[in-house]
Amino acid sequence: MNRRIAAPKGLEGFLEELTSKGAGEPFPLFQTKQKALTFAAAFGLSLGKKTQIDQREAGTAIRHDIFQGEMDDAFLAALAVTETASLNVLADEREEEFGTIFEEYAHTGLLELQRRFETGGDRLDTLVALMNTARSPSPPPELAGMDAEILQELMR
Repeated sequence: MNRRIAAPKGLEGFLEELTSKGAGEPFPLFQTKQKALTFAAAFGLSLGKKTQIDQREAGTAIRHDIFQGEMDDAFLAALAVTETASLNVLADEREEEFGTIFEEYAHTGLLELQRRFETGGDRLDTLVALMNTARSPSPPPELAGMDAEILQELMR
């Protein structure tokens, strides 16, 4: 794949913040922009929302092989296949769509992370709280004739 993965224009500064030590912090939240974008995409997926990108920041784009080397390629592929419900999205001629799906989920995640960090407080605590929220099981769907408590127990 020749397509590069990029942050949306306007969020490259925030992406830089995520990979830099904050005031009084012993380490950055993420070691690399690739890891921050992957987390943001997973967070966007957990929110069930993609945000269209009007303009990509090409100057900070990351080569796709960086994601392959970190095993994130499997996540990118699973995300694209889940979104399109087709393995065909992995074909070379659909690399633009493949990358765009990831970038749009990452865009949502970055916007939401930025919003949550604006309230102040410890960034790591905020990140851990977001992960715990995403891990919490959602309530089971209502099924006619099924007791919701029994369904919840079955889903454990």
